[in-house]
Amino acid sequence: MHILLLLLCTFATIRYFHLHSGSKVTNIPIILASNSSARARILHSIGANFTQKGTNFDERSVNAETPTQLALLLAQSKAFAVDDKDAKDSLIIGSDQVVHLNNKLLHQPGGADNAVEQLVSFSNQCVELVSAITLRFNQQTASAKVISKAYFNTISRDMAKRYVERDNPLYCAGAFKIEGAASLLMDRIESSDPNAIEGLPTTLLVPLTKQLGLSAEIWL
Repeated sequence: MHILLLLLCTFATIRYFHLHSGSKVTNIPIILASNSSARARILHSIGANFTQKGTNFDERSVNAETPTQLALLLAQSKAFAVDDKDAKDSLIIGSDQVVHLNNKLLHQPGGADNAVEQLVSFSNQCVELVSAITLRFNQQTASAKVISKAYFNTISRDMAKRYVERDNPLYCAGAFKIEGAASLLMDRIESSDPNAIEGLPTTLLVPLTKQLGLSAEIWL
């Protein structure tokens, strides 16, 4: 019995050291706290080994003074929406994107007419996409964001209608799919991270991982 207890204690000590010994740990489980197939696709594209757990918290319950603050709070809320038992000793990714025009939040249009009106209002305007991410390791977190800017050309009502028929962006904030034909409506897009435009800023993964005292080799 004493030998068994000694072995169990030794195993627990080794496991704790393995998980908490700092920057050399490279095999920590990664959990994407999101229902988004787009974010999962982005993680797959960089070769990340992860599991996906959907979140069910009410995003409308989160309030903030600015779009940037809202995006960061939503990302953090998603990271903590994973049950503590599932999250234990895992690296949790919470991410969200807020789209706004001159600090006015842009929501899903829901219908084609609303989508057309929204797109026409973007004529010669700059729409910002705030993509935030929170990494959580147990109760520690690190957060950051990337702001991308979409500069729209003049958009006629007929052009907006044709675009809506093609991309059907009725359930996209801002009524456009950046990965679809929306670029045809734009003069240019400015972003430090192409993946941030679709909602998951992968350039932030390594620096945030290091902030948590973990190794960047988790990702490679």
